[in-house]
Amino acid sequence: MYAPVYGSTPGAPVPAGGWRADTRQLGLYFQDQMKIAGKWVLLGGRQDRVRATECSYFAPSNCYANDERTKAFTGRAGLVYLGRNGVAPFVSFSQSFAPQAGVNRLGERFKPSRGEQLEAGVRYQPQGGTLLLSAAVYNLTKSNVLTDDPADTNYQAQQGELRSRVADLSLVWAPAWMRARARGPDTFRYRAPL
Repeated sequence: MYAPVYGSTPGAPVPAGGWRADTRQLGLYFQDQMKIAGKWVLLGGRQDRVRATECSYFAPSNCYANDERTKAFTGRAGLVYLGRNGVAPFVSFSQSFAPQAGVNRLGERFKPSRGEQLEAGVRYQPQGGTLLLSAAVYNLTKSNVLTDDPADTNYQAQQGELRSRVADLSLVWAPAWMRARARGPDTFRYRAPL
């Protein structure tokens, strides 16, 4: 029996909705770096396995996914030319994969998000110097992006892809100095760049 609160009697408690998501991801990756005629080549790959379970807290038999299994392979490759004058042009390509929890308003599971990045640029570092200049451009695309569903904003939908194009210019200068002093009959001072 419930006691009246501020002149009214509350009804029986009603459990709120809620979902429990359990996602386990295992990734195995490899990478190989080779030097061929003054060029550095980087090859790599990753194999992912994902297990997902999404069930209601209050009705454990009501599940969006019950031990659902997904797998995907993503790769990456790069090429750098190491010039004698400190100039190093480079290009690289990489892929990504990420599972997504939840369902759309029709009860359909969301597909994993996938991405690709293409990068090209050049770096310059004089031999023996502490200066590094780099310029690069990136093209990134990501598919199966979650956005608010225009038909019902209480849900999300996967619509199209997201594309980013970036240009980056950076300068890194890391000077280092050493100051040493010896004590004794032949005292001297020394200061020079490292």
